[in-house]
Amino acid sequence: MKRALAVKVIQEHLFHEFKIPESVSCAYHMTSLFLAPFNLDAISMTYLMLLVQTRFHLEIHPDFVSNYQHMTIDNLAKWISNSA
Repeated sequence: MKRALAVKVIQEHLFHEFKIPESVSCAYHMTSLFLAPFNLDAISMTYLMLLVQTRFHLEIHPDFVSNYQHMTIDNLAKWISNSA
């Protein structure tokens, strides 16, 4: 799967589920999803990961989420494109 498509899907989930505009997610794709302007908490992040797992039919391994401070749109898209 191409990384650009993965980014687009993540941005759509961020908009529809968390009301984060695409302009923000485009500008801050390298920013941790736990920091401003996203400010996702652990529950929201778990929900986002569940959406990603369901949408892309991937199993999310604990090693991937254990490094949560590096959880960015870009890193998530890289992982999806490498796993699919």
